[in-house]
Amino acid sequence: ATVPIQKFPDVVRVYGTPLAPASASSGLADIPAQKLLLKSTLVDVGVTQVKVSKSGTLTDGEIADIRLWRDADADGALDVFGDVLVTSQAGRFVGGVATLPLISAQALPGGATYLMLLSLSTTAVVGRSVSLSLQADSLSVDSPSSADYSNFPIQVPALTVSKPVTALNAAVQSLAPSTTAQGQLNVPML
Repeated sequence: ATVPIQKFPDVVRVYGTPLAPASASSGLADIPAQKLLLKSTLVDVGVTQVKVSKSGTLTDGEIADIRLWRDADADGALDVFGDVLVTSQAGRFVGGVATLPLISAQALPGGATYLMLLSLSTTAVVGRSVSLSLQADSLSVDSPSSADYSNFPIQVPALTVSKPVTALNAAVQSLAPSTTAQGQLNVPML
C-alpha cells in the first residue's frame, strides 16, 4: 500500500522595510514601495496571494499597477534581468484593495526577499497621496501552513504625487568655420 507524503505544517512570518520615496511624479513606473522578507520556520512554503490595501487621497484609477518581484540578489533594488516577477498579472486597486495572485513565490527558512513596486498613472493628480499596507488577512499560503500576523499591519509611509519632470530641450548651433586647414587642432564644431 502506498502512503501519501504529508506536507509539514509551517508558519510564515512577514517582515517589511519601507522603500517608498516621499514623492514621485505622475506616470512614473516601478517605484519601490516595500521590501518584504517572507520567512518560514522549517520548510519551504508556497505563497499564493498577497492583498495590498491603500489609503490616502489617490483614487484606485490613479495607480496604474502594483507588482511583486523576488529580489534574487537581495540588494533591495529592482534588477529586471536578475530579479523574478512573481505576480501573474498586474495588480489593480478595486475598492482600495489590490489582490496579487503569485506564481513561484515562497517563504524560506532562511528568508526570501521580495520587492513591492508601484506605478502611478499619468492621470495621478499632483498633491494627492497614497499609503500602502498589508493587513491581517493579506497573505495566502499553501495548506497546511499558516501565516503569522502578529506584526501586522505592515505599513508603507505616504507617497505624494509631485509635478512631472520637465523635459530638457536643447538647440544646436554650428560653430564650425566654413573652411579649416588640414591638421588644425581645436576647431569648434558645435
